[in-house]
Amino acid sequence: MHIGVDSRTGLAHSAVVTAANVHDKHPLPNLLHGNEQRVYGDSAYASQKALIQTKAPKAKDFTNQRVRKAGENR
Repeated sequence: MHIGVDSRTGLAHSAVVTAANVHDKHPLPNLLHGNEQRVYGDSAYASQKALIQTKAPKAKDFTNQRVRKAGENR
């Protein structure tokens, strides 16, 4: 379950249920209503900067970014 929550009031404004084999980033468009001031999320949303800017243009992106340690290859 993915839930969109107002960071000031703590009230849920949207929810999306997916199967376990659906990546966490896919429900994001359905969680954003467009008037967000801030977007928080784990590193699953790190690759979604353009989507966040499109769906929530006023929002600051506070999603956790993936950090690579020196010498780590992927």
